[in-house]
Amino acid sequence: MKKLLIVAISLMVIGMIGMAVCSMMFGFGSSYGQYNHNEVLTDEYQKVNIDVNTLMLDVKQSDDNKTHIDIKHAKNENQIKYTVKDDTLSISGGESSGIDIDFNFGFNQEQNNMKVILQLPQKQYNEFIIDSNVGEINIDKLDAKIAKIDMNVGEVNIEEMNADDIQFSVDVGELTLRNVDKDANIKGDVNVGDASIYYKGKPDNVNVTTDSNMGDVELNDVIPKGGIVGKGEHTIDLETDMGDVTVDVE
Repeated sequence: MKKLLIVAISLMVIGMIGMAVCSMMFGFGSSYGQYNHNEVLTDEYQKVNIDVNTLMLDVKQSDDNKTHIDIKHAKNENQIKYTVKDDTLSISGGESSGIDIDFNFGFNQEQNNMKVILQLPQKQYNEFIIDSNVGEINIDKLDAKIAKIDMNVGEVNIEEMNADDIQFSVDVGELTLRNVDKDANIKGDVNVGDASIYYKGKPDNVNVTTDSNMGDVELNDVIPKGGIVGKGEHTIDLETDMGDVTVDVE
């Protein structure tokens, strides 16, 4: 009975992933748009809030201490919204969750996809929040006191993760955090997706808790599955249901 349950759940997950892949490859919910816009923001802020759906987003560092927003192939000016209010830069929008069939079958899809390129001032932010439904987010460097990542289906890749506290939740997507500081506090849970954490150096002052149902937690001798290393002044709490969590050193 347990094997049948696992097979049924696995088939359901494969179906969900297949639908998401079809959405991005064959244009379901991601048709070509003619609206392009570039803007420079001079307002200052200490928090970033990204809440997007079915969108490719690249986040880079600006070299002039200003915020640059470059929108490509949106359907109209209201599809991507951004504002600076209450000390927070907010980016929201993307495709709706409904099905909008565009039979381009992937030809020149990379050029035709709606995409946002965001360049942020180089500094440490108080809080950096990412909420992604279906899509791909690539960040060169995230520097914040608190980083929160909540993702459904898709990918979030952060090449350099400098945060004191990292919180993440992954449903069916794939999260990759690189160059993580060994003293970062991390709390993360994975449902069916994958989360990979690559440290700059081996953590030597942490209190570790891990829990796995049917998924795998691969720690590669970087940290123990449970217990205190050193004085245990920082915390690592990782949970997975059917997904995989990998921890390693760059």
